[in-house]
Amino acid sequence: MSQTIWHGLHTGGMNYQGELRDRNLTLQGSRWLQGTNIILASPAGFHVSVNYTYGMLSGQDVENDRYVTRRRNLHFETNFHEFSIMGRQRLGRTRTTLLSPYFAAGAALFRINPYTYDAIGKKWALFPLSTEGQGLSAYPGIWSTGHFFLSVPMGVGVEVKVSRHLRADIEFLARKTFTDRIDDVSGRYPDENLLLSEKGFKAVELSYRADELLYESPYFPAEGTLRGNPATKDNYYSLQISCRYLLRTWSNPIERVRYLFRGADWPYRF
Repeated sequence: MSQTIWHGLHTGGMNYQGELRDRNLTLQGSRWLQGTNIILASPAGFHVSVNYTYGMLSGQDVENDRYVTRRRNLHFETNFHEFSIMGRQRLGRTRTTLLSPYFAAGAALFRINPYTYDAIGKKWALFPLSTEGQGLSAYPGIWSTGHFFLSVPMGVGVEVKVSRHLRADIEFLARKTFTDRIDDVSGRYPDENLLLSEKGFKAVELSYRADELLYESPYFPAEGTLRGNPATKDNYYSLQISCRYLLRTWSNPIERVRYLFRGADWPYRF
């Protein structure tokens, strides 16, 4: 007969999986997130939420287990903004139970702008440097990277009934993305001289960083040498806790119409 509208706040931790982190589902390198949401809930336990999440993602080769990636010596960080629409189906009713598990899925648009720090600690945005030849004249097939990408969030959670007007959620969400550019590592090294002439010395310096390590080669790799793994995509995930409170109860307009046109003695609903 009616829906409820809730407003919530959430916080927790998030992490990314890609070339600069070869471990799955780890707390290593995780960062805090925070956000807000509006939820429309039905009596049947199906919820639709509109969410905004802000946080950070980061990764560095020095934390990888394999020597071949540690010696690459790359690093990135990025501020992270995500707008999502999620559907959630509760598997139990909270009228009589304290805990109700649920599963959730939806669609999201997120924005990133990865950066790194050079050997003296100065911050540099990575996308404008074309570290893998994006946008260079000799590589027309490698497009420059934008800042907005799509993902598909999916996960599970537990809803906790605190009171009639207050709920808490513990939720794990994994996001499947369609890009390999979150960490600015995906393809192959470009030609050193071309990168130098079109993007400058700093682009060459931050494209190849193994020379910053002791006993590693000081020479830029040959054009076409693998820098990342173009066959995989970057993903990210989060574990968060949210608290939401009831804003109002909203009557179902379809049910209102049914009762308006139904006779007083009519025994059936249509």
